Amino acid sequence: MIKPGPLAIGDLTAWLALRRVNEGGVALLDGSYYHYGRAVPHYLNAPLVDLVKAGWLMLAEVDPEVGGMRKVTLTEGGRELYATLCGKRGVSPDPRVNQFLDLADRVECTAAVTQPECDR
Repeated sequence: MIKPGPLAIGDLTAWLALRRVNEGGVALLDGSYYHYGRAVPHYLNAPLVDLVKAGWLMLAEVDPEVGGMRKVTLTEGGRELYATLCGKRGVSPDPRVNQFLDLADRVECTAAVTQPECDR
């Protein structure tokens, strides 16, 4: 197994991006990331790009049947990184356990961006 590269982004934004991918429904279309059909918040775009480049996330082949979307998934190293970051935050990497973390995501995203609001 190839070991993914180091993170150039902070733990918080990496955790938020990995959490979205772990939940499923993240896809890349025409250079933009979507989570269940909605554009991801602007503060997660760069972390998703960095995580793919570093090998923590991978992109599926282009699917012409769904307009050229590419599904984003965790690599084995990405799953380990996500579990480690969840451990630092004291939460479970299981998305069923963390279904109510959305409020925490909204509160913490203000620390991750310079703008006063989050793109929700």
